Amino acid sequence: MEALKGYRCDIDGIRALAVLAVIAYHFGFGTSGGYVGVDVFFVISGFLIGSLIYEDAQAGRFSYLKFYTRRARRILPALLVVLAVSYLVMLAMATPTEMRNFSATAVASVFSVSNIELWRSMGYFRPNAQLNPLLMTWSLGVEEQFYLLVPVVLLFLRRWPLRWRLWSLAGLLVASFVLACVGMLFTPAGVFYMLPTRAWELGAGVLLGVVAIHRNQRPGESATGWSVELRAAAGLLLILVPTFTYRSDTPVPYMAVPVLGTVLLLGSSTSFINRRLLSLPAVRSWG
Repeated sequence: MEALKGYRCDIDGIRALAVLAVIAYHFGFGTSGGYVGVDVFFVISGFLIGSLIYEDAQAGRFSYLKFYTRRARRILPALLVVLAVSYLVMLAMATPTEMRNFSATAVASVFSVSNIELWRSMGYFRPNAQLNPLLMTWSLGVEEQFYLLVPVVLLFLRRWPLRWRLWSLAGLLVASFVLACVGMLFTPAGVFYMLPTRAWELGAGVLLGVVAIHRNQRPGESATGWSVELRAAAGLLLILVPTFTYRSDTPVPYMAVPVLGTVLLLGSSTSFINRRLLSLPAVRSWG
């Protein structure tokens, strides 16, 4: 199972689309739905990290200690720098109340529960939300909580037949999506911030990664031709259209559109769009 080993330039290109969308959204450059870049990130994360966990679990070499140590080394240094710089700025500019709120979010960020703290204290699209320097740590909280659970699930499923594994992962994905749809009737903010109603986005990447790993075990199945080109074009369109048309009140279940777009792009690595456009150095440099 070596499908995902090696560097894929196009994934950096897809990541660059997400980065640019989020930056443009926060600077008000006409991308009213640019926040969908976070949803693109979730799928990419599930695809890459979920695939690595799955391969290690299937080979019997997965180690919780090594996995979380690697993540801590990769994430904590940058997070601590952001917290330190933000703290110094807040000391100079914030009111006592703002400083207390910032401190609560900072502590929550270190323990990967900032999404819960931010849900409790404010909504992402409230006017004062954009002034919170730690606002985007909500997505990091969702990710870290997801990766506490995914190894447990994949290790549990590893001895099952492949078909059962795939159907089980798909079932969990659908259950999370349905929960998000139902949750919009009761707590839209909770649906936005909480793992159970966001897990389907990361899970879509995990499921794609598992499928890609096993497809690669069959020789002569490299995807070429018009079908892969159409999938890539559709995927790109499904990311770009929401970026320019979604609004702040677009319900979370509608994120299925950019999530599907990301899945299609990740699954079309041999297309012209992936190999030539998304792999351009000028594009990848933003990722």
